[in-house]
Amino acid sequence: MPRSWTGAVLLTAALLAGCAQVRRCEQPLSLAAMPSVPVGPLPLDVAIGDVNKDGVPDLATADARGSQVSVVLGRGDGTFVAPARTVAVGLVPHMLALSDLDQDGDLDLVATDHDSAGVAVWLNDGQGTFAQAAGSPLAAHGGTPHNHGLAVGDVSGDFIPDVLTSNQEDHSISVLLGDGTGRFSPAPGSPIPLEADPYPLRLGDLDGDGKLDIVVPLIGGRAVAVLRGGGSGEFTPMPGSPYRTLDRPYGIAVADLDADGNLDVLAAHDDTDQMTVLMGSATGMLTPAKGSPLSLGTRIFAMATGDLNGDGTRDVLAGAGDLVMALLARPGRGLSEACRSDLVVKSWTVNAGDLDGDGRIDVVAPDTVANEVHVWLSGAR
Repeated sequence: MPRSWTGAVLLTAALLAGCAQVRRCEQPLSLAAMPSVPVGPLPLDVAIGDVNKDGVPDLATADARGSQVSVVLGRGDGTFVAPARTVAVGLVPHMLALSDLDQDGDLDLVATDHDSAGVAVWLNDGQGTFAQAAGSPLAAHGGTPHNHGLAVGDVSGDFIPDVLTSNQEDHSISVLLGDGTGRFSPAPGSPIPLEADPYPLRLGDLDGDGKLDIVVPLIGGRAVAVLRGGGSGEFTPMPGSPYRTLDRPYGIAVADLDADGNLDVLAAHDDTDQMTVLMGSATGMLTPAKGSPLSLGTRIFAMATGDLNGDGTRDVLAGAGDLVMALLARPGRGLSEACRSDLVVKSWTVNAGDLDGDGRIDVVAPDTVANEVHVWLSGAR
């Protein structure tokens, strides 16, 4: 048995001993449905950000069947301007992100393709109009193309966003370092080899050293791997990693669930309704939460977090295919005594942000059947 799996195996019994059933909430989550927002065909992902610098959040969707990204400008009240602006990004977008890649103060587009190693980069003129960056789309790696993850963040310590992808067939993560002009080059040691095939990765500072780390589910390895960032674009396994989970960890979220200052990790699993909850520590090591895994009643995939009901605790949103599930944490108890409230929409992903400037977290989810984005505003508290 590889040395790196020793600590992971010791967690197995603790994980399997749990499986708490999440109950339905006695009162539904107070959210007001807004008019849906038409976008392009088969929107698979949605990002939130102010693309025209008017102080109002806008939306961007990855429209796979249209080989485009749709951009819809917000009015600041939870409604959006139609029709959407479209950007033909040069690949079939599967995941996308908004970030200031060229350091000019406005948000640019990054999109990846499920069936290629391509990364599309489109630069914003400050008014929400995008132009293709030099060299876009670029190849994240030279191996078998099968991308299942996109993350954007400064992993090299130069205050310039970098791009990372999960390469399922190659069992690796690519790290592309930005130069501040919208161009990227592979970091030393990229792609980073993994022990099994990865799914969507997330970034977060798990050990509190001020450097971003990688958290990635190994869907073929029954584990979640944590890679410690060195601050110059290089990564090494976090002590204790990989962490043993149930079979086929699928989608993950990284957030401080118990408000102790340490980032925790949620892992959903393919072909089951169960979710593993791993609690963080000051050293970056993870341990199973009380009651983990949680039985949700349906399988989920992509997740977002935020305080949805204003009680001071961080809740979880998850796309489940035929619905968006909200897991409302109990103050002082976290997800161990969470309840479930559902929103009806055909979506495997979800995002959250303050769309109307009232300081409350609102919800957006792309509908892959209706080709639109559904919007819910947080109700009065």
